Amino acid sequence: MRRNLYILAQCTFLLFITLLVNGCSLHEEPEMTPEGELGVDPTAVTLNLNLAMNLSLAERAPVTITRASETNYLRRFIVEAYLDRQVAARQTVYEEDFNRASLSVSMKLHARNYRILVWADYVNAETPEQGLVYDAKNLAFILPAGKYIGNSRYKDVFAASTMADLTSFRNHWGAETSLDVELYRPVARYELVAKDVATFLNKLSTGGLKGESFTARVKYSDYLPTGYNLWDDVPKNSLMYMEYKVAFEPPADGTKELILGFD
Repeated sequence: MRRNLYILAQCTFLLFITLLVNGCSLHEEPEMTPEGELGVDPTAVTLNLNLAMNLSLAERAPVTITRASETNYLRRFIVEAYLDRQVAARQTVYEEDFNRASLSVSMKLHARNYRILVWADYVNAETPEQGLVYDAKNLAFILPAGKYIGNSRYKDVFAASTMADLTSFRNHWGAETSLDVELYRPVARYELVAKDVATFLNKLSTGGLKGESFTARVKYSDYLPTGYNLWDDVPKNSLMYMEYKVAFEPPADGTKELILGFD
């Protein structure tokens, strides 16, 4: 009888301990996350961005580009993830191969709804942290990095803006997803084409003009956007009297058109 009572007492004690532990876990008070949410932090999600660019753009202006000259420059990719117009994450990647039309970039983010901004331009390989043509510290207000530059292939840029909703991955441990992003050129490019080449050559042959090299100066008489707001996808920072110069040599006899430069 005593043995039965002892076993019954042990079972009752173990049952009480089990209920007590379960009761404690069920009544645990949740904590506030740094994002102001009730509960645990959203599980980190690996977002793999597949960036793609259409590089087809004829280089017909009198600018000599060789692989040797390109070794001093890198293509810079800046990727930012925004929450409510605030940068939640930023990543910068440098690419040596200018002919590469795609690039993969991975970011670790919480399971929330983001807006992704991408900016691709050129930088000097010796000082990659500094913009060559553009100051892109703030993708919502991209400015010139220095004096105005024209007739340069290193002014060519690509951009993209897209949404990445990761909320469905909340509390999924080790989640990973991919997103294809097509980059575009945010502004157009024009070419200056001289149609009076025959007259120019005639003046050279008759002595009306002299010289072995010449310079064309291009000056804008009205406001010209020199920056960009990637968040709103509009040109910004319009300035007056911007100008650039183009050096060229006399073309061969019989030439009818001469492409002086581009911008």
